[in-house]
Amino acid sequence: MSFHTFKGKKQIVAQVACIQPTGFIPFTAINLALTGGAIALMESDFPKHFLNPMVVATVHLYVLGVLTLSLTGLAIRHLPEWAGSGWPKPALHSWIVWSLLVGAWSVFLGIGTDIHRWFLLSASAGVGVAIPIFVVQMALLLWRSRRRDGIMALLTLATLSLTGVFLLGAMFLGEYAHGFLAHDRLALLGTHLTWGIFGWAGVILWVMRITGNTASRNAPASGWFAGLLITWILVPVTLFQFPDQPLWVRLAAVPGMLSWGIWTLHARHLESWHHHRYWWSADLFGVLALLTWLLWPLWPDDRWPLLFGVLILPGWTLSQLLGTMSALRPDAIPGNRGWLLHMLAVVLLATSLFTTSTALWQSGGVVLMISAMVWIFSDRNLGQHSHG
Repeated sequence: MSFHTFKGKKQIVAQVACIQPTGFIPFTAINLALTGGAIALMESDFPKHFLNPMVVATVHLYVLGVLTLSLTGLAIRHLPEWAGSGWPKPALHSWIVWSLLVGAWSVFLGIGTDIHRWFLLSASAGVGVAIPIFVVQMALLLWRSRRRDGIMALLTLATLSLTGVFLLGAMFLGEYAHGFLAHDRLALLGTHLTWGIFGWAGVILWVMRITGNTASRNAPASGWFAGLLITWILVPVTLFQFPDQPLWVRLAAVPGMLSWGIWTLHARHLESWHHHRYWWSADLFGVLALLTWLLWPLWPDDRWPLLFGVLILPGWTLSQLLGTMSALRPDAIPGNRGWLLHMLAVVLLATSLFTTSTALWQSGGVVLMISAMVWIFSDRNLGQHSHG
């Protein structure tokens, strides 16, 4: 055995050893249970105001503690295989996980409680360590890869988007800590959401869905990349240039939504219901979210923004995430029980917005928490898969 062959094998072993302690599957389930618990404890007027501090705090507990944590864990494990190149410094992966946990819990406590400065300081430290390390690592991995196709372009867009979301998030943390923001708050918020949904989370979830299905790994993704990139650029521009004309923002989102729609049709053609029920649920919630998005300017109602958030976050993104996990790690996700509980939670949260009953909203949180507990205490012991 040559020195270079031995060195290459040693690097692979080192990467696997560093990937194992991340434990993103159990931590994701625990944070999902905490998110459901926070929803269940909300007072009656909280869900009706999408910028209420408790709502914002709970959303960030989900986005950082469930979505970002799980996506970074999946990326850490599977991107070297897809890109054909290794992580530059795999020993840093444990820092990413633990820093994200500190950031998620600190953002929740800092925004959702009156102890702002101290918790937001630790939130800045946690997210400020995790995201830059991951972004730099991912950028180097993609740059070193010899693969040059639509999938790699999408992963590059996801990396750029995560960078933008991180920088905007830092601005919002500064606002919560100091009480001012130099730019249009709603325009920045819209950009934050666009780059998060059409960029970081949406793109990488779609890449994982495509690559998780062997038959569609060579899908022509370049056209979808163009549509997403156009929306990624145009929505922030229209938000700042035409702040009082929501029709322009809806039109700017059309290319990205068309890309999602075409990609959905392509994926569903290659998937069976029995094995990918979570992905089919994601498609259903995606269509409903699109209808909500179109109704918003035509039928003004303060409930549409939160309904859109429910359909996109615990609806579309969580369904896509669970579908991806069940495809890539079929031994780690519970079957029918988890899926039915997940569907029931989203339906309860969505329908509660059109009633005066607080019990429905809180019941949705309880069911979401139960679904996460089923995930944690599944017969397929998650402790055996903590290396995920």
